[in-house]
Amino acid sequence: MLSLNGEQGSCKSSASAVLRNLVDPNAASLRSGPRDERDLFIAANNSWVITLDNLSHLPDWLSDALCRIATGGGLATRRLYTDLSETIINVQRPIVLNGIGELATRGDLLDRSVVISLPTLDVEKRRDEAEFRSGFESAKPHLFGALLDAFVAALGQLPNVKMARKPRMADFALFGVAVEHALGWPRHTFLNSYEANRSTTNCSAIEASPVALAVQALVAEERVFEGTATELLNKVPFYADEQRQKHRAWPDSGWKLSSILRRLAPSLRAYGVEVTLGERKPDHKRTRIIRIATRASYASSVSNIAVNQTSLRTHVDASTSPSDGASQRSQRSNVLKACIVDAPDASDALVQTSMVRGEV
Repeated sequence: MLSLNGEQGSCKSSASAVLRNLVDPNAASLRSGPRDERDLFIAANNSWVITLDNLSHLPDWLSDALCRIATGGGLATRRLYTDLSETIINVQRPIVLNGIGELATRGDLLDRSVVISLPTLDVEKRRDEAEFRSGFESAKPHLFGALLDAFVAALGQLPNVKMARKPRMADFALFGVAVEHALGWPRHTFLNSYEANRSTTNCSAIEASPVALAVQALVAEERVFEGTATELLNKVPFYADEQRQKHRAWPDSGWKLSSILRRLAPSLRAYGVEVTLGERKPDHKRTRIIRIATRASYASSVSNIAVNQTSLRTHVDASTSPSDGASQRSQRSNVLKACIVDAPDASDALVQTSMVRGEV
């Protein structure tokens, strides 16, 4: 899935329309978000590329449905005017989304996405619609031919591509490396760019989740947590301000917190935080122990954050009374967020470590 974002005037809609028209011309190149999952699958069944234009946000159901379409999935629904007959739509399609803000925030959708922020177009470079369309239609055969040439050459290289360490969306990565070989790009060009993009998407998943920020703050100060989901639910509020606790994504039960952590685990791991949800104990309570800890390879980064946290606690303790817990949590959260933003990029370290080990 390709997700384009940028402020108004960055040609998100035009870029989406051009990309679709190159390979799948349609009378309605750009479409609004679907009303429900059924409409989305019907649109996918009648198109080779899905383009959703000018979206403000992705509801959870749409995010899950796009995941299934991107990697292949089906929808079964009752056939109209019947009681027992069923219609099955099974599709796999490339998807182009665009919007001003970052649309994909859930880790499973981000894993299936390439996210690109478009710069604002300079006023001097703007062209009217007729001039642009005329130029595009003239260049379209050459552009499409070049794409086909690259595609054929990449297919020829694909059987020879070997990767010791495959990322998520392994088939996409294999084909990307095949394109790299076919076009004569320097070694690791594709993988380095792909990992850098995944680093950005991981950051988006972390920043969009109030729980992720609180968990990062917790391990930065305590290094390790072991306990039940209920115990963790009682602890994380001390690492989040009131605004985050009022967020609709903030859990109100241990079960919800466990579910959120399971979804966030890959993104947290990319930033050096390991989340392990153990098996339920065979006792009458069926308790499950959750372990959250920093990874050894990121000890230095976390130590720097911990030093900043220690300075923060000293400042807060000197300037607030012990009863002023809300003020402490707010100041601690604000400073920690700055620490996390300024910390070394964990995903870059992953790429560099993998290359040194010869894994990519």
